[in-house]
Amino acid sequence: AEFDQNALASASIGQVHAARLADGRSVVVKVQHPGIEERVNVDFDILSGLAGFLEEHDETARSLQVRAVMEEARRTLNGELDFRRELRSLEQFGRAFADNPDVHMPEAYRERSSRRVLTMERLEGFSVADEERLEASGFDRPRLAEVGAHVFQGMTPARSAASCAASGRSPRRSTSPRYAATSPSCRASSPGRRSARWTSAASWSSSRRSCAGTGSSCALRVDARQ
Repeated sequence: AEFDQNALASASIGQVHAARLADGRSVVVKVQHPGIEERVNVDFDILSGLAGFLEEHDETARSLQVRAVMEEARRTLNGELDFRRELRSLEQFGRAFADNPDVHMPEAYRERSSRRVLTMERLEGFSVADEERLEASGFDRPRLAEVGAHVFQGMTPARSAASCAASGRSPRRSTSPRYAATSPSCRASSPGRRSARWTSAASWSSSRRSCAGTGSSCALRVDARQ
């Protein structure tokens, strides 16, 4: 087994290292920065206190509920700090695209992962934003765009199902034209909570971009050469 101490990439909450398992498989290991959870919560304690002060003295701040916004941001980021959620998403997407020859999801190694460590199969490739390499590799760009669009459409319901599984909610399919591309969403099972929560494709796109700096989450395996 091998572990490269030099990080391949680093982002706000963690960094990624190359490694090799005892059986020779090449993997990447996403490791949470030491003490990041405590620092995040200290920062949010300060922000929440400031938000409360603003609400006490400013009508606009009260109407915007800035303290509630800070607490929602805290819950969201604390959820991101639990790498087991990302592992479950990888497994969910792997099942969703198991029969799609254009997509290869990295295998997640549950037995070598934890709340603060995520180990997954290493995939080699390059960004489609690298136009020179894309041109030199001979990819058919219209075909690549078509495959990417189909994959995106498939990701949305898979992501929604993964979110429902993580939250303990049951799937519910949207009947709203505005959210026709997003379905199935979640139906809350607890009394007194909203019966449905719809997730737009725009927010999904944003959430995928946020993980780009911390390690591979998925890759297109496209047979689109000219």
